[in-house]
Amino acid sequence: MPTYSSRPSAVLSERAPLSVALQGFSYRDPPSVLSSFAHALSTCGCRLRSCEAIAAGRTELRFELPVEAALEIYASLLEFGLELTRASHLQMAALCTLRQHHHLAPGATRSVRLRVRFLCVDVRRESRTGASRQT
Repeated sequence: MPTYSSRPSAVLSERAPLSVALQGFSYRDPPSVLSSFAHALSTCGCRLRSCEAIAAGRTELRFELPVEAALEIYASLLEFGLELTRASHLQMAALCTLRQHHHLAPGATRSVRLRVRFLCVDVRRESRTGASRQT
């Protein structure tokens, strides 16, 4: 039988994942979304580790998220037109709950990998290839 700390919140915070993988898509222009989100990250105290194109219309961001900034980053993702998957919404909600209800060490962070598919890039590419096929 597992042993538990006298503080129930300590058990939950110890079991909380140290890394989070998020996925989403956007119909907005990639440069504007990425620059706005990078600014939001720096404003909230996040450290952007990398931002790279992994395929046409797909970008991966890796950053360190201070748990106390989880709600602000979650709101920023939605504000900048990112449509998150259901699993990503659940993970961000869990981070917000962790931030609000559990006692973590000051400066506690989580590593986040965010993969974004920009559908406007896919639509433009398809319209160009579709137009050339019709001629």
